[in-house]
Amino acid sequence: MKRKECIYTNTANRKGGPQKSGLCQAGRHRYCKWTIVLLVLLCVLLLVLLIWQSISRNQLLTSCRNLSKEVEDLQATVDKLVAKRDQLKSDTDKLPNTLEREKMNRKISSSPEVQTWEESRKYCMEKGEDLVIINSREKHDVITEKNLTGWIGLKKEWKWVDSTSTYNIEFWADGQPDSNRGANEDCVGIPQNLPHKSLHDFRCSEKKKAICEK
Repeated sequence: MKRKECIYTNTANRKGGPQKSGLCQAGRHRYCKWTIVLLVLLCVLLLVLLIWQSISRNQLLTSCRNLSKEVEDLQATVDKLVAKRDQLKSDTDKLPNTLEREKMNRKISSSPEVQTWEESRKYCMEKGEDLVIINSREKHDVITEKNLTGWIGLKKEWKWVDSTSTYNIEFWADGQPDSNRGANEDCVGIPQNLPHKSLHDFRCSEKKKAICEK
């Protein structure tokens, strides 16, 4: 219908040529108006879409940063747990040795008075004990830690009081045993003035404290 309305019509004076009707011009005006409205709406929609994308992107970046921080915190927690696990395993592995050292520590003691080697052994035996036999590094370390000095259960031919001859040469002080140029130093003790409580031979008549072992 509108197309028909927009047909050029002749006026009463045909010499004036064809002219457009006012109705056709009004239709075009409405068309342009709606076109502009649609374009504005499209621009608004596009702007909203861009804003939404920007917000979504920022939210995604924030979420990624938060997730990264959580991963770092989780890794730090895992590292701490692993360290605790390793420490616990190490402590567990050391537990038997620790218990053994505690047991040795309770078994080893020193006499309050100084006596000869024979008197010292008698003192220990009267308590149901004997002079200590140092047959391991652990026992040597326990005596060192307790800062004990005095007679031990080793004498003549370097046999222990339990008749065994197994002893570790590393426990002797440098140059020992030496019998002090034939002075019959047949008994062994731990002197006060040597580092690491190293073994030293003495005359059995010298007086020292007894180091007893249950």
